[in-house]
Amino acid sequence: MNLKVDFAAGGIVLDNNKILLVKNKKKISKLYLTGDVFHTPSKEKWEKLYKLLGNEMKIIVAPQSFKGSLSAKEATLIISQSVSEIFPDSDIVQIPIADGGDGTLETIIDSTDGEIRTATVKGPLNDKINASWGLFDSADSKKTAIIEMAQASGLTLTGGREENDPISATTVGTGQLIAIAIERGARNILVGAGGSATTDGGLG
Repeated sequence: MNLKVDFAAGGIVLDNNKILLVKNKKKISKLYLTGDVFHTPSKEKWEKLYKLLGNEMKIIVAPQSFKGSLSAKEATLIISQSVSEIFPDSDIVQIPIADGGDGTLETIIDSTDGEIRTATVKGPLNDKINASWGLFDSADSKKTAIIEMAQASGLTLTGGREENDPISATTVGTGQLIAIAIERGARNILVGAGGSATTDGGLG
């Protein structure tokens, strides 16, 4: 995928004509970096872009986790470091995000200054595992727990799709984490239901 400057089209565009940079007459205003941009192989093209924009850029780095390889936090740090090498004077805002699957626990606890705890529970294939969960104070000062289903009943705990038995896999461990959180004083419970190895609908 090629990145090019095309003032006739109104800015910097990809070869599929998706506009990434909007130009308002003489001044280029906003740059929207999408995942597609990072497939551009040429560092020189980015350096030319930096010279064009000067140091007025604000770049928001907000990736999800890369399943099985990088957490959202790790991906954010790596992308931010790479961007800072090419745009050293830019304002880089780091916002790791999650959709309820792997990395949700870490993302929420980091953003709330909460605490990650560990408990021994039943894994998806009935073996004992150590699973993490989080506790933080919500806006109304109530203890709130974040339970990431992937921590207790996740696909990665089975060794992946090839090793999993989705019919027999259980969510008991997720329920055990919820019970532990209540015992520890949680009054609000958030459950991220992504990344599960199970098909039991939460019955356990």
